[in-house]
Amino acid sequence: MTTLAAPTMQNDVRSLHERLDAVGNRFRMLFLLRAAARLVTIALPLLAASLFVAGYFALPGWANLAIVVGNLGLWVLLYVRLLHTPIFHRPTYGEVARLIEENAAGKLPLNNELINGVLLAQEFETVAGDDPATAPPKARMIPSVLHEIAGRTASVDLAASVPWVQARRAGLWALAAIAFCLLWVGLFSGTFAHGLAVLSGPTKFVPKTGLVKIVSVEPGNDSILAGQPINFVVNVEAPDNKLIDAKLSLAFASGKTAVYPMTVFGSENTQYRYQLANVAEDVEYVITAGDTQSEKFKVSVMPQIKLVALKVETTPPGYTGLDKTVLALTGKDASAARGSVEVAQGSQLAIMLAIDMPVKEALIEVQPDKADGQLPPPMVMTAASDRKTFTVTLPVHENFKYALRVNDGQNRTLQRWPHDETNASGNSLQFYSVTSKADNAPTMTVTEPARDVDAKPGDKLALMAQATDDYAVTSIGLEIAKNNDDKWQRVMTWPMKYAEGPNPIRQKSPPPVKHMLDMPATDYRFGDTLRYRFVATDNRALTHIDSRLGAQSTASQVFTVSFNDKSAIASKTSKLWDELRNKLHPILEKQIALREATKPLAPAMGLSQAQKATAPIGEGQKGIRAEMALLAKDFPFEPGMNLIQKSLQVLVAGDATEAVDRAGDILLLTDVKTLGPIATKLRQHQSRIIDVLQSLLAISTSEQNKPSSVVSKDGGDVPTSAEDAWKKLADELKQFQKEQKAVIDATADLAKKPKDQFDQKDEQKLKDLAAVQDKWEKFLSQRLVDMSKVAEQDQANVSLLEELVQMKVELAMSKNALNEKQLEIATALEDNGLENAKELTTHIERWLQHKPDRQQWQMEEMVGQNDPKMAELPKQLQDMVGDLMDKEEDVTEAMEDMGSKWADSLDKGAGWDAMDGPISNMSAQGVTGNQLPNDNEIQGRSGEGREGRASGEMVGAEAEGKGGRRTPTRMTPEPFSQGQVEDKSKAPAGGATGGGKKGGFGGEGLEGPAPEQMKDDLKRMQGTQAAIRNEAERLQLQMRAAGFENFKLFEAAVLMKKSEDALKKYHYNTALYYQKQAVQSLNTAKVLAAGQMHVQSDSTPTVNARTQKEINDAMNGVMPKGFADPVKAYFQKLSSEPGQ
Repeated sequence: MTTLAAPTMQNDVRSLHERLDAVGNRFRMLFLLRAAARLVTIALPLLAASLFVAGYFALPGWANLAIVVGNLGLWVLLYVRLLHTPIFHRPTYGEVARLIEENAAGKLPLNNELINGVLLAQEFETVAGDDPATAPPKARMIPSVLHEIAGRTASVDLAASVPWVQARRAGLWALAAIAFCLLWVGLFSGTFAHGLAVLSGPTKFVPKTGLVKIVSVEPGNDSILAGQPINFVVNVEAPDNKLIDAKLSLAFASGKTAVYPMTVFGSENTQYRYQLANVAEDVEYVITAGDTQSEKFKVSVMPQIKLVALKVETTPPGYTGLDKTVLALTGKDASAARGSVEVAQGSQLAIMLAIDMPVKEALIEVQPDKADGQLPPPMVMTAASDRKTFTVTLPVHENFKYALRVNDGQNRTLQRWPHDETNASGNSLQFYSVTSKADNAPTMTVTEPARDVDAKPGDKLALMAQATDDYAVTSIGLEIAKNNDDKWQRVMTWPMKYAEGPNPIRQKSPPPVKHMLDMPATDYRFGDTLRYRFVATDNRALTHIDSRLGAQSTASQVFTVSFNDKSAIASKTSKLWDELRNKLHPILEKQIALREATKPLAPAMGLSQAQKATAPIGEGQKGIRAEMALLAKDFPFEPGMNLIQKSLQVLVAGDATEAVDRAGDILLLTDVKTLGPIATKLRQHQSRIIDVLQSLLAISTSEQNKPSSVVSKDGGDVPTSAEDAWKKLADELKQFQKEQKAVIDATADLAKKPKDQFDQKDEQKLKDLAAVQDKWEKFLSQRLVDMSKVAEQDQANVSLLEELVQMKVELAMSKNALNEKQLEIATALEDNGLENAKELTTHIERWLQHKPDRQQWQMEEMVGQNDPKMAELPKQLQDMVGDLMDKEEDVTEAMEDMGSKWADSLDKGAGWDAMDGPISNMSAQGVTGNQLPNDNEIQGRSGEGREGRASGEMVGAEAEGKGGRRTPTRMTPEPFSQGQVEDKSKAPAGGATGGGKKGGFGGEGLEGPAPEQMKDDLKRMQGTQAAIRNEAERLQLQMRAAGFENFKLFEAAVLMKKSEDALKKYHYNTALYYQKQAVQSLNTAKVLAAGQMHVQSDSTPTVNARTQKEINDAMNGVMPKGFADPVKAYFQKLSSEPGQ
């Protein structure tokens, strides 16, 4: 046998190794792919199952952590068992040969040659090393054997031995597992997403998200006090707003858990609620709404700290002389209102807070009223050693608010005061208020003579003035200025020596100062003027706060002394007043004539005739407007006449122009239907012009008779003549009281008898009573004038004047009431219907019978009372009606039928003619006719007929007003029936009949029972009338305080009070009359106020509101300017024109 050379052997071995390396790499790839497929097949379903379990079940944190750890362990194990070796292990040539031999059995002709060759090559290398020559004899055959093996295996495809089918099989399993998991995830994507989120943070809470959307959760993360309830609210959006299952899961700090169902709130199924009665420890909660969970929220429970006491000690500034004050409140009384204080500006405020348990700190939050947008940070209060009491001191320079709060060690607010007891959290934004009471400037009032005066050079003027202040007045000075000199000269100073004394009460209002002002003839001449004022200075000392907060000075109102010849001026002024009245009178007479010409304007005239009548009225109104405008422009009004001038200007711009415009509107009309409202407005404007002109004439008379200057002599006793006049007035008033009582008694007797039953004595008594009332009306009117002419009476009693004016109004109405005819309508319960007619739309054709009713029916009574059946009424009533042949006053008792018990339910076929009778009919059949009904009780059912005394049911749906008797008021309390009559009648309703169907209001001021709804409406009207009257009275007081006297406003308030009283008595027409008069007075008051606003002047220098108010109030006690005579003129007009 031959041996091979060494190089040949090396080539064979190298070739064998290279082929084995290539196949070995394929086996490694096979093993790696198979291991990866197996890992996916095992681990992926287990991972999906873990995600599903974690997402579907609300597992505790430790369970989620166990799932995570288990999955990680499984993956590590599978990696070690399946992937680690294929990745990092490289098989030897022998292992590769063995794998080839094992997997090639039956497929490749190897017969263990590869493994043998690998082993022989290793053996040869072991025994021969690098030099084959040194090999032992046995080993020298190895190269030849290797060469043969290399030759025989060279043509064999060793790669075909790699079993790729194993990898494909494992891969199919892996693909199946992946497909299964993907399908699973697709079906339960929300669950898997939630599971993934849960396992991503196994110890954290991850809310579940489903089809239901949670919009909001209350209270969210919050802090409450121990023992307080918690309201849990969740707002959701569910598909189709379906009702869902909502649960509240609670986890308390102690480890206790609880689940409560939540209750739906509202009809849209969008809100669910649950209230936990009280909580004593921290709690975490989650709300589950359907398949969705909320975030996990936490409610922190803080200890319930109670306020034991709150003390506020105030130290006022020293200059005020005020003592310290202490406000001490218990915890339960320390509300925002009771804990608020008002202190003098510049005070020191010491606040002490006491609580029932120690805390880390207490803070005070201060909010100035004039914050610049950035609030100061809270201030830490000084704590006592027990940390239960805290104090702080604050200076009071301006108004501010503050709140107190206490914190725990974590700087959480445990409690805050003041707080709203109704708020569960106790953190309502309430504050204690500290009001800095500014030191107002002193007030300076001239008390004598307190008005402009006339004097002659060389006279002396007695002056007196009074100063007041919040704390102390230090000095008062008198200053004067001559003519137009702007510089004031101090002529006298009164220092208040006790201003710094120990008696602060006396410092506030020192005694009045008096001075006799000398006006020597050497310094003043006729035509000069002297202005004077008093100046008061207080003791304010707050310059440490602001340099501008030093002592304050206030000047009084400036008064003027005019040096002139008073008699000549008075004569000139009197002539001007006479000339002015002579110009106003013709204007007034023209306006009255035009108003009379306007009265007939109504739709019944026809449009063309109305426009023909309106043309001269319009021209007349233009002329009146032009005359008033010319008078206001060209007349030489003196300063005291400016009210007349400005009032005329207001009339020209207002009612006079409106009257011209309304007359023009009538001329442009094309439809007569709108004539009525426009004509009414025209008459209203004309009436206002007349009222204002009459008031201006009365004012002119009063102003002319007013004394031209103040009394220069000292006040003394009431003059003998005036005293006698007052005594005489008192005696006359007593006589008035006596006679008025007799009038009331006589009127009461007459009220018991119907007007149609008055005999001659009654008629004479009525005339006598009217004469008495007229006499006393004139007496009171004259007394009002007399009172206004008491020249030297500075202490005018305004309340007495008001009482007399009210009596004057009462008398005027009493006289008019005596002239009214009494309507006494007595109807039965079921026939009653209070009417509220709106319009008359049906015209009824009427005809007459040949003879009046002169027949009296007297029917014999049956033994018992029959009870006719109530037949079903027809759907439509038939009637026949004509004008009344007899008037009520023509009917005598001989014509009246006798009452009867007879009652029937007649059918239409029975037939009635248009005559009366005493039979009661229940079938509503009959006709109205043209005769008055009898004055006896009759029952039954009917449509609308003549009004009269009856008991029954009105079954007609409409009422048109067919006339009849005036029946007295029935006071019996019968109930009202169901139903409402559509009333189209314009005739005034009779008295209250007590019962029946409601149809409207009774009229003529008669008393009687009313439906409950009507009573409510009347009460509402009474309240509204009272509110309007109160507003008018407040306005009157405000105008009086500001120096605007308006007697027409006062008169309107009195009339509104009368209207209010009439409504309480159900006197509707009386109330309406008063309201119309009140509106007229208000319109006139408006014109006078507009004119007065232009002429009112105030020479007081600019001071604070309080000082200005007190200066204006100084004149409130004086008799109202121009009051008495206008009142007289107004009521004379009212009495002489009862129809207006």
